[in-house]
Amino acid sequence: MKIKGQLGWLTLLCLILAFSSLSCAKLKRDHFLSTASKAHDSGNYEKAIKNYKKALEIRPDDITVHCNLGVAHLELGQMAKVRVEIAKIAELGDQETADYLKNLIRKKAKLE
Repeated sequence: MKIKGQLGWLTLLCLILAFSSLSCAKLKRDHFLSTASKAHDSGNYEKAIKNYKKALEIRPDDITVHCNLGVAHLELGQMAKVRVEIAKIAELGDQETADYLKNLIRKKAKLE
């Protein structure tokens, strides 16, 4: 009987640790995204890029973050890096968002 009780507590402890690590990763990701968004809005694209990349380390399949990263690269005129993000977005299966970034490149080229 004592072993069953210990296993129950061990299972509970493992579940708590698993959920807390997931929560920790989400909190870190949310922090990186908030910092990136504020930096992006204020025109500090280098800082935005740094934080978007950190958020992608936690969740690499986030299409919205890849798009925002592409836009930040676009603002800095880093077209090769924008195209990398377009390819990644298309690879993740969102051609509409990839096309959106392609259109932003065209619009920027027309303005220059």
